[in-house]
Amino acid sequence: MNSVPINVLIVEDDEDDVFIVRKFLKQSEFFRFETTWESDPAKARS
Repeated sequence: MNSVPINVLIVEDDEDDVFIVRKFLKQSEFFRFETTWESDPAKARS
């Protein structure tokens, strides 16, 4: 596994969808992901 995390910004208004994406990313055997969630697209762009 790569020790350097890949930063992922999840822009999604549905918390259930964020849960699914995070669960999917945790299944990776080769990469480690650090996720940040923002529900507001305007805030995500700033």
